[in-house]
Amino acid sequence: MGLPDQATVDGCDVQMQTNHLSHFLLTALVWPALATAAAERGQARVVNHTSGARRGKPLDATYLAAHGGDLGGDGFTGFGKWRRYQQSKLANLMFTYALHDRIPPAESGVMSLCAHPGPTDSGLQAKTAAAGGTALIDRLILWRTLRVAQPVEAGADGITRAACDADARSGDFYGPPGRGKPGAAQLLPAERDAESERVLWETSLATTGLADFFAG
Repeated sequence: MGLPDQATVDGCDVQMQTNHLSHFLLTALVWPALATAAAERGQARVVNHTSGARRGKPLDATYLAAHGGDLGGDGFTGFGKWRRYQQSKLANLMFTYALHDRIPPAESGVMSLCAHPGPTDSGLQAKTAAAGGTALIDRLILWRTLRVAQPVEAGADGITRAACDADARSGDFYGPPGRGKPGAAQLLPAERDAESERVLWETSLATTGLADFFAG
């Protein structure tokens, strides 16, 4: 979370590849197994984990393409790292909706869901500081989060419901309601954005080199 502008060996932003692009590729690679599991057991689930940090600007293809190390923003204010984090966590939610809409009818037993933990003291904040996140804006963001953070057991409530709730449906989004407040996970209103979902799907395919996501 909040990492410097670095490129992976694939040339992508380390934040986006860690939080979204690798998940996108892995889901495509295991899709035949998910489809088989759904056919044999009645259901399979893909569960993404977003964050309250998803709020902000719509998804920008620049962050999803191979521009790691060229995105900037690590200077005086240090805000660039948080824009990259916001884009990666928004990508998690947009992937959920984009996948939900594109699941082949014959494989509709595979569900696509998402959750967010709310402010949670998971130790992630310490990794931000260890990676050089000590500027004023970094300290402010971390302080605001930890000031109201809940334990990891409570933060896991949303992803547990998305993975295990018998009443869950594809496209559902679980987490504490409100902005930046802890609490029990609930089924949240959808946060659809057709253009961001299109950008997510098309750019992720191009960056990962996939011609057909569902081919396996």
